[in-house]
Amino acid sequence: MAQSVGIYDSTLDAGMRGCGISLPAAERVAVAELLGELGLTWIDVGFPATDPVDMETANLLSHAALGEARVVVSLAPGHEGLSPDDDARFASTLAAGTGAVRLRVIASARRQERIWGCTPEQTLEQLARACAWLRPRVDELIVDAEHFFDGLAEQTPLAAPVVHLAGECGADLVLLSDNRGSLLPDRGAATIRRILAEHDVRIGVRTSNDCDIAVSVAAACVEAGAEVVAGCLNGYGERCGQVRLSSVIPLLQHRYGRLCVAPEKLKNLTRSARRVDRLCGVRPVTHRAYVGADAFVLRWSASSGEPAGDAALLEHIDPASVGNERRITGYTLPGRTGFFSRARELGIDLDATNPNAADILRRLNAVELDTYAFDGAEATLWLLLREAQGRRTDYFCLDDLDVTIARGRDAADFRMNNWGTSASIKLSVGNLPFAGTAIGSGPVDAMTKALRRVLLPTYPQLDSIRLHDFRVAMHGADVGTESKVRVTLQVGDGDDVWGTVGVSPNIVQASWQAIADAFEYRLARDEERSGRTHEVR
Repeated sequence: MAQSVGIYDSTLDAGMRGCGISLPAAERVAVAELLGELGLTWIDVGFPATDPVDMETANLLSHAALGEARVVVSLAPGHEGLSPDDDARFASTLAAGTGAVRLRVIASARRQERIWGCTPEQTLEQLARACAWLRPRVDELIVDAEHFFDGLAEQTPLAAPVVHLAGECGADLVLLSDNRGSLLPDRGAATIRRILAEHDVRIGVRTSNDCDIAVSVAAACVEAGAEVVAGCLNGYGERCGQVRLSSVIPLLQHRYGRLCVAPEKLKNLTRSARRVDRLCGVRPVTHRAYVGADAFVLRWSASSGEPAGDAALLEHIDPASVGNERRITGYTLPGRTGFFSRARELGIDLDATNPNAADILRRLNAVELDTYAFDGAEATLWLLLREAQGRRTDYFCLDDLDVTIARGRDAADFRMNNWGTSASIKLSVGNLPFAGTAIGSGPVDAMTKALRRVLLPTYPQLDSIRLHDFRVAMHGADVGTESKVRVTLQVGDGDDVWGTVGVSPNIVQASWQAIADAFEYRLARDEERSGRTHEVR
């Protein structure tokens, strides 16, 4: 049986200290439920004794569906001369009702003295009092030795005594934290081996990503004997963030043979990571390992025509094992063999025996010669393939579009940001006419809002679509401002990310084509996955 590794997530604690991330309690509960779907071991919700939002979150989580995950609340040891019985923070921490407490202690003598004015002796005394008070009152006691690796290198000993004392006081787990993110893999592994040889205690590690090697350091520490990795699912946190658990988990599971979560839970990884990004208002990183939209992109050249069956030779794991999928891209449509492979990768059943195959390929090549490019716009290609097969559904049809850009009358300088944009749309959904108007920061924003407003009563699932990227490229430079432009969009709904493209001499028209394809693709995919035919309500 594979040796297991516990996973300790701090997205709702350290992750909330990331730049621009702030969530109310209800949304934190939604994040915790996504973490629970992954089968993580611990979910830290912060310091309820000092933060009302953390307390509300902890109380709400007592009724949430988190699977086997244990909710942890955090606490710092008492102040000098104040016993836990007289320190209201201790009672408030227990009132959160989680049963598991992380006791945070600074294991660096230099930091303790400069910031808190505490000597190593005072620090150890505070830790001993806190552990003695908490141990009989909680189900699980975790001691987090912050700045441990820096403290271990100091002349004044504190780091190692903290680990020793935590073990003597009955801590269930001691986390050794590298808060500066300066730890190297070899030094981390050597330190873990040394601590395990000298102390009889369960050890975990928390690494930070300031040197961009947090995942490697964590893996090296696990190989040396650490039984737990603490971090944030998507690597949120101060500065460069904590170790990204969405990379650590599949790396340890696939490459090191360590069981972090059940294989069926691992298939939720991509979905959970993307939804957490959305809840936290963080723009998804498409090239993020394992869970990014481009993590398993393969590019076919026009000359190679490599069959899709060879894709596994270029991938380090099966994308489906982490809930992701392979995407095939290329600057131009490949030849016949590559074309059929690409169609199959897009879920279109098409091969050389199909009597319409040659005509479909000819039509698509003609479209691409008209300055289209399907690299990064596979959703538009998928829709065109369905259209060529006679399977494209008209979920809505544009009857009229009016985009107006007006400069504010009180503008002292035309460069000032006071230009207003409105979009008015008339559509037919089935045989029913609809119309709507919206104001946006620009044409793309206004058209997207207007389209969403018109379609939501009929297709409420479109409310989750969000624009991730917008790019414009010009072609036919020999005709100057009359040249065609290619607008490429990347959108997502929290679960999937897809790209569309539009081409026209009119940038507004090209943008509309890409926006409409983005919405249509979501509706067509929903219909295909459900197996139901399109019905207008």
